[in-house]
Amino acid sequence: MKFAFLSVALMLATAIYADNAVSTAETTVKTSENPSLGTILTDAKGMTLYVFTDDKSQNSVCYDQCAVAWPPLLTSKESTQVSGAAGKLGSIVRKDRKRQVTYNGKPLYYYYGDTNPGDANGQGLENKWFVAKAGS
Repeated sequence: MKFAFLSVALMLATAIYADNAVSTAETTVKTSENPSLGTILTDAKGMTLYVFTDDKSQNSVCYDQCAVAWPPLLTSKESTQVSGAAGKLGSIVRKDRKRQVTYNGKPLYYYYGDTNPGDANGQGLENKWFVAKAGS
């Protein structure tokens, strides 16, 4: 039963984030205020972005099932925009040849458990996934 629920949850997450995971001509990253986490990074729709501590600078290690639960923030251009954050946005080319947005060299991700703008349900999971904070 747990496996069936997880499978359905991952399929739903894929459907929810399919729009977010498609490369776009321009990817906008902005800041939002979270009452308990402070100033965090979100996409243009207000969906929370995360970093993975297992990633190496300028290199993502999240693929396959990991990338289903934690879809990467993708872009089709090297340059991106940021509104309200002092850090530097960039991008890397993943081993699947897609271009992923980075913040201060750290690849950015969504979390399938976030369904509404402002959700931060992935914060601290496995003590490896953390909300991307402005300036860090």
